[in-house]
Amino acid sequence: MRIAKLSIEQKITAIIMSTVVANLLLIAVVILVWDFYVDRKELFGQVVSIADILGQNSAAAIVFEDKAQATLVLEALRANEAVIAASLYDNEGKLFAFFIEENYQAGVNIPRYAGDDAILLKDRAIYTYRPVRVGERLVGTVFVKATLSPLFIKLWEQIGVMLLVMVLVIACASLMSFRLRKLVSAPIKDLAKTASIVASSGNASLRAIKSSDDEIGILVDQFNNMLEQISTQSSALKSGEFQLKQITDSLPVLISYVDRNEVYRFNNVAFEKWFNRPRAEITGKKKEEVLGVYNYQVLKPYINKALRGESLQFDALLKNSKDEPYFANITYIPHIEAGSVVGYFSLISDVTPRKRIERELKKLNEELEQRVEERTEQLRQSQEKLRQRERLASVGTLAAGIAHEINNPLNSILLAAEHVKRYRDKGSIDATLDTISAEAKRCGRIIKSVLKFAKEEKTSKWPSDLNQVIRQAADLSRSYASRCAHQITLDLEQNLPPVLMNPTEIEQVLVNLINNALETSQSALSIYISSRTINGKVEVKVIDNGPGIEPEIISRVFDPFFSTRREKGGTGLGLSIAHSIIKDHDGNLDVLSKINEGTQFVFTLKIASQEALSEENKRADLH
Repeated sequence: MRIAKLSIEQKITAIIMSTVVANLLLIAVVILVWDFYVDRKELFGQVVSIADILGQNSAAAIVFEDKAQATLVLEALRANEAVIAASLYDNEGKLFAFFIEENYQAGVNIPRYAGDDAILLKDRAIYTYRPVRVGERLVGTVFVKATLSPLFIKLWEQIGVMLLVMVLVIACASLMSFRLRKLVSAPIKDLAKTASIVASSGNASLRAIKSSDDEIGILVDQFNNMLEQISTQSSALKSGEFQLKQITDSLPVLISYVDRNEVYRFNNVAFEKWFNRPRAEITGKKKEEVLGVYNYQVLKPYINKALRGESLQFDALLKNSKDEPYFANITYIPHIEAGSVVGYFSLISDVTPRKRIERELKKLNEELEQRVEERTEQLRQSQEKLRQRERLASVGTLAAGIAHEINNPLNSILLAAEHVKRYRDKGSIDATLDTISAEAKRCGRIIKSVLKFAKEEKTSKWPSDLNQVIRQAADLSRSYASRCAHQITLDLEQNLPPVLMNPTEIEQVLVNLINNALETSQSALSIYISSRTINGKVEVKVIDNGPGIEPEIISRVFDPFFSTRREKGGTGLGLSIAHSIIKDHDGNLDVLSKINEGTQFVFTLKIASQEALSEENKRADLH
């Protein structure tokens, strides 16, 4: 801005003159506006008074229809220079008599009909309509038009006077400001001169001369105090720099400062010793020249990052002045001023011994891991042998159970066969054959359950809709439930995530649990099945309000061949198979029960991962 380039004297003069002119203009405008407002208000009152007087003086002329007398009354208005036209109207609103000032004959139109009682301002003139009354009776209307020209003439005269006064005041203010600005500008100029000398020479021992006790004098005192502080801080800074140099030179770390042009500006003694160069051969040199081409090429990507403002700490394999490789731990700290990087600090430590130790530790760890793997393999083999022994024991138990379970239906079949030999009548043979068929089917169910229980291989699983499987299992059991007046209720969570499972096996689990509940009671029974998402898994509950399970046997409900309904054909493998299926799905099947309150089976399944969902989508696309 141009005003910023003015001297202090010119600025003071400009401030004084602009303040005087602004105040004079403000005062002049206020006076002119106020006078014009008052004069216009008075003119409004005069016009209304003139109209009322005309109405009083011309009422008789209107009543007796004496137009000559009415015109004579209107002609009296020539004495008032503001009124340029007037007219009278009878009680029907028709023009009765009128008057127009001679100088306005061509520019004034008299309304032909009377208007409503009103005072209007338009076209720089006042229009007034007033009623003419005789007593309370309206006999006509008077119209008066007055121009505002006298007011504007007076206004221009006042403006001229104001301008003359302003010129005189400005001239006086100029003379006064010329004398006063020296008092203000002289000490400021002296202060600026002292500051310039201190800035150019760096000599903080100079002091500005105080010539007054006002604000400028206080400013001079503060400036001198500031110079005193600068002088003190400069001495402390030099002392601090010396101490910092001693500290950095005593550290075994290579410390340096590099500017944005990759030129060294500072380094400590350790840096000089490491590169076997004096400080004079390092300061002011390019980094590539000091480090060498190989080291510079290794560090160049990190240098670029530091010059972009990134703080870095990394390890690098470099070569020393003897061309011997060594490992260095390097830290780059960018130096940022006013939002831009002006350089960076570099700290380099030789970590070759540490790297050697790390390599030895890594070798020891690898040897230890190999030994752990060998021991783990030995442990796995031992566990496998233990599992084989346990399986042999289980096979013995299983064989005993099979023998016990199959022995009963086989005895029934033998007895039925003896009965057929002994009694050969038709009805007896049919009943016996039905018994043989039922017992043989029972043997088949036992064998099938044993085979299912004995399976160890994992079945294939894929993301599926668990709620749909629950509905299908419930539908399979509803016909049997309805015959026994049992009720099955589903409470399934909406938008249940897909579950990684084998739908057929999970359906078998649900049917086993539902049928197990249905067979606990002959009276009406309610079964409640729910699904919920809990802690990243899906939880399914099968709850009944049956008689419950005795506490002394609840721990055995998942044991193979354990059943409380053998007399009704139970094999004791249903819940064992269900438990094995859920375990194969990496889930848990638990039971809670209270006598005369009911039983609750709860199992959890894993939610299908995104990877499993993607594989299922690919498989669906192939089919």
